[in-house]
Amino acid sequence: MKKINIKGLIEFLILFGFTCFMYYLLSTDKIAHYVPSTMIKHVVFYLFILAMLTTAQIKKVFAQKDKIKLGYSIAVIPVLLIFTIGNQSIDNDFSQKNHVDIGYGEVYQQNFENQTTNYLLPQGKISIETSNYIETLTQIFYYLDQHHGREIEFEGFIHDKAHYGEHQFIVARKVVTCCIDDAETLGLLCYWDKEAELKKDTWVKVKGVLQSTNYYDEAVDKNLTLPIVIVEELIETEALDNPYIYN
Repeated sequence: MKKINIKGLIEFLILFGFTCFMYYLLSTDKIAHYVPSTMIKHVVFYLFILAMLTTAQIKKVFAQKDKIKLGYSIAVIPVLLIFTIGNQSIDNDFSQKNHVDIGYGEVYQQNFENQTTNYLLPQGKISIETSNYIETLTQIFYYLDQHHGREIEFEGFIHDKAHYGEHQFIVARKVVTCCIDDAETLGLLCYWDKEAELKKDTWVKVKGVLQSTNYYDEAVDKNLTLPIVIVEELIETEALDNPYIYN
């Protein structure tokens, strides 16, 4: 019976652990919690390479014994964390640490500059969906005077209630450009006289009327004219299966 090379076995288990986790994310579509759909093909290629390396490592499990180096513990730790913590979306508290963009930020500027033709909002009620989230907010921020007084409906999570005027709060979504690590929080300022009943991070669906308000933004050190939704109806909803919007 061949003796097992502990060093080779550890290397195999590390590769096998990463391979299994990547396969799990892809097979359950939970990879969408980490990268946008445009990046999935690269993840599939990465999984293929991992599988090849894992297969090639099998023969080293029974090869001549080598000394185990302390550095292997560094590689083992991520594998252990993967299977103990599991895959979790970044919670809303993570994005609370970042400045919420409620107008004229980099994402909106890039979207506005990249539009080869004007994106026109349909007549009637403005309905903000996952598929048109950034484009619609961009139009609202840059052409607010054209949409002033229109009915609007959208959903998101209660991001912040502490840094704005009385009864004002942000309803936001998280936008991902490359991966979850670069997630930004984009949203609309809202006004509701029952704001005190709301809890941070609660997902809600908002219906109201689009108005404007003046707001001093400390980040840019100037007064801005921003859209604000005068809430007529607000109901709590379940968080979306995939809460992210991909830019």
